[in-house]
Amino acid sequence: RHYGDSSFDPSRFPDPAGMVRELSARGCNVTTWTMPFFHEDSPNAAEGIERGYFVKDKAGSPYPVLWWSCVGFLLDVSNPDALAWWAGKLRLLKNSVGLAGYKFDAGEANYLPADAVTHARMQRTHYSQRWVHFAATHFPYCEVRSGWFNHREPILFRHWDKFSTWGLDNGLASVITTALALSLSGYPFALPDMIGGNAYGGVDADKELLIRWTQASALMLAIQFSITPWDFDAETVAICKKYADLHVSLAEDRLAAAVEATRSGTPVIRPIWWGDPTNVTAQGIADEYLLGAKYLVAPVVTMGARQRDIYLPNGTWRDYESGKRYEGRTWLRDYPAPLDTLPLFVRVG
Repeated sequence: RHYGDSSFDPSRFPDPAGMVRELSARGCNVTTWTMPFFHEDSPNAAEGIERGYFVKDKAGSPYPVLWWSCVGFLLDVSNPDALAWWAGKLRLLKNSVGLAGYKFDAGEANYLPADAVTHARMQRTHYSQRWVHFAATHFPYCEVRSGWFNHREPILFRHWDKFSTWGLDNGLASVITTALALSLSGYPFALPDMIGGNAYGGVDADKELLIRWTQASALMLAIQFSITPWDFDAETVAICKKYADLHVSLAEDRLAAAVEATRSGTPVIRPIWWGDPTNVTAQGIADEYLLGAKYLVAPVVTMGARQRDIYLPNGTWRDYESGKRYEGRTWLRDYPAPLDTLPLFVRVG
C-alpha cells in the first residue's frame, strides 16, 4: 500500500504465495518492486524512526524526501544496522511468498539532500554505490537503475526510463546508445527499459513503435514488456512474438557473451567498431550494435522507414534470414527492412 511496506495489500492480493506458485508453474520467476523510501503511514516507517534507520535533517528528525508520487523517509545506507534490518524484512517477504528476488528502484545520489545527516559521513554518490551493493549482496536475482563504481556487481543495470518516442532524446534510438554507453563504461549487464517506453506525458507507443522497439531489444541481454502487443492487433502480436522467440532462441549466445564479460570485461553489447577499432566509419555508427563478436544488429529506429543504410565492419557477414553473404567494410544502401524484419547479420569469417 505504501512506500516501505514489506507485505502485500490483502484486499488486492488475498493469496500472494498462491499467485506466485501459479506463476512459477508457468515458468515465471516472480520479483516485486522495492525502493529505499518509507511513507509515514507504512508500518515499517514507525519502526525505522524508532531505531534511527532513516536519513535525518539537521534537527535530528527523519528527512522527508519527494520521490515520484509522494514524500518518504530515506533509508540510511551508511548504517549497517539499517541495512541488516531492511534485508531481513525483504528476505522474510521473499521466503514467505516464494519470490525470486526484487526490482530495486531509485537509489540515485540526487535524492540524498545535500544537508542531510547520515549515520556515517559519506559523499552523496556513495548512496548509490551502497544501495546497489546491498541489493547485489543480499538478493542477486535483481535489477537496479543506479550505480556508482558498482561495475563488479553481477546484476542487471536497467537503462533510465524511456519516453514513448523515436529519437535519440530518450526515445527508441537511445536504447542503442544507452546500451553502448553503459557497456563501454564498464557495466556489461545492461537491461533496456520497457519495450515501447513508459508512455510519460500522455504520449503512448503506437503499433509501429512497439514492433521496432521489440526488434531493437531482441538481441540484448534481457528484454521486458509492459505495453502489451495484444492491445493492438494480430499482426503486432505475431511480429513481437517472432522477436521474443528469437531472443529466447539465442539464449546460449547471450549467456556466452555474459560469461566472457565476467572473464575479460568485454561488453556483451558492443559498438560495431569493437573488432575493427581503427575504422573511422564504424566509429560513427550509433544505430547498430554487436551481440558479442557474432551478431550485428541494425534495427530500424526511424518512423515510417521500410529500408535503411547498414554498415558492416571487417569480416564476412551472413544475413540471418536470407543467408546471403557480404564482405565487410562496406555499406549496404537502402537495405530492405519491412515492418516484420529486423536486419540481422551473423559473422562467418
